[in-house]
Amino acid sequence: MSDYGFATYDEKTGKKREGSVNSKWPIFGPRYDQIKRAFKTIHFTDTKSYSIRSASLSLPPQNENGAKTEYHGYEKVLIATIPHGYKKRPMGYATITGSFNKNTRGRWEYVRQFDNWGLWPASTTLNSTRSESGVMQTNVGYGLRPLETTSARDAFYDNLFQNCGMTYPNDLGGYPMEGLYIADGYFYVPGNNSSTPDDGSKPRYPYTVEIDATNIYVYRWYYWCDVWTRVYYPDGFDIRGRFKGIIDYAGSSFDMTIYLAPYSMEDLV
Repeated sequence: MSDYGFATYDEKTGKKREGSVNSKWPIFGPRYDQIKRAFKTIHFTDTKSYSIRSASLSLPPQNENGAKTEYHGYEKVLIATIPHGYKKRPMGYATITGSFNKNTRGRWEYVRQFDNWGLWPASTTLNSTRSESGVMQTNVGYGLRPLETTSARDAFYDNLFQNCGMTYPNDLGGYPMEGLYIADGYFYVPGNNSSTPDDGSKPRYPYTVEIDATNIYVYRWYYWCDVWTRVYYPDGFDIRGRFKGIIDYAGSSFDMTIYLAPYSMEDLV
């Protein structure tokens, strides 16, 4: 095995030139006797479900056209620490393949503080849950993508709340609040509102990997928001709606394959 590889020979002398490649000099990867350390496939079953959370928000100010205060959370949780056995931080990457569940839960707490004009329905609290699933794999730079072309790609591309599939009550005139007041901008309920910034500063991935000089770290991410809105007319009404949403991946079952190269970034500069 020590002679495995390739070499170049001098055309005139027939002697082997310097620079042969074999298992002693792992130009293209790990030494052959260290394959098990360089490649690690670990199976994960995620059973962690997160509860809806509340941020420290102030009541929005009085505003006839609607006012808003909001918070968007991106939570990173360590789920595995794996020693890699190298004496320095190796380069590496990870791929993920498996069955994924994406669970989006929402709660809308609506309060009719007063309504002198008789426009609004009574106070209520709505809850909803939407779950989507797909057989997925990592897609560099774009989170997860399905192994086959399906609608799961859209569901897993961004972390959108999309109103959590709620059916809002009708106002007293018979029009649905969702279509009239919410769509017209009085109430802000996260629809195409993402818990991932458009600038890409936070990951879309549900799971990520980091490597230091000692260990491989596997993280779970979950996403949440708390958005409070208020429509206020001094002699008319004071209406308040607060939406809280959370996204987790409980029920996912997947293989994560981690490949470590026996170099650091400094070796390649």
